[in-house]
Amino acid sequence: MEKVDKPNTTKRMEEDFNSGGYAAKVIVAFNSVKKQYGSKILLQNLNLSISRNDSIALVGENGCGKSTLIKLITGEEVSDSGIVTVSSNVKIAYLPQIITFENEEATVLETLRHAYGLAEEKARSILAGFKFRATEVMKKVSSLSGGEKSRLKLCLLMQNQVNFLILDEPTNHLDIESREWVEDAVSDFDGTMLFVSHDRYFLNKFTSKIWSMKDGTITEFNCGFDEYIQIIEHQEQEPIITPAEKKIRPLPTKKVESLPKRVPYEVLISEAENELQELIKIIETELRHKEYGKLKPLYEEKIQLEERIELLYRAWAKEHE
Repeated sequence: MEKVDKPNTTKRMEEDFNSGGYAAKVIVAFNSVKKQYGSKILLQNLNLSISRNDSIALVGENGCGKSTLIKLITGEEVSDSGIVTVSSNVKIAYLPQIITFENEEATVLETLRHAYGLAEEKARSILAGFKFRATEVMKKVSSLSGGEKSRLKLCLLMQNQVNFLILDEPTNHLDIESREWVEDAVSDFDGTMLFVSHDRYFLNKFTSKIWSMKDGTITEFNCGFDEYIQIIEHQEQEPIITPAEKKIRPLPTKKVESLPKRVPYEVLISEAENELQELIKIIETELRHKEYGKLKPLYEEKIQLEERIELLYRAWAKEHE
């Protein structure tokens, strides 16, 4: 189906996010992270990272752990084991699915002034950029619609310096006008993003990478949302292949202590990382040519290579203890 641009029904937002400055190459790193509630395992041995300027869509069934992953990053939750590392120069803005305010009996104007110690004239000027004008700034927060609360929360977030934006269903239950205000804010953001959304237009517009959550694991796809859907649909149509028929290398089974010692680990790591880069180039080529039938074994090989590299790094670290 030919894509068409969604019509814009409102004026663009008059405010942009304040840049949080230069961020590290790796924004967030998950190292052997496990998280579960009771007997339900949400994350099992997670080893992934979020890089500077990534725009990652987090997808998966309800209850698979998407919101929990976000809370591990923001510090609202802690892992049961493993380490979640957020770089020290990362400045996070988080727009949650359910928006609340500290004092919902305060007015819109009082909320902004109290948050940043602003003079009334300055606060009114900022709020006007978010379509709160004249007597609208005197509305109580508790009386605002869902779209108005989103605009006010964005207003508060955008007064901070931000280089990592996290969104949990940012356009859910919003009217068209409010959705476009949110999209305007995100469009002008030039940092790193991680978001959960069921809005197909939003996903297509902003996704550069997919993290697919299922059964406690996350599979990474280096593609947009439409390409991801085509890959998944093709995989579902493929016949089941038995292990004997797969022509991919088996997972490494050697313990760290039994890895070859005659070749320096630095050399083995470099070779494996070069091989991974070449494989990524092949995957990107197949994506451009829409050869989706070739992608499943390539992604499986990519996961195996990443696990091998992780094993080698652990061996190198053990050798240098």
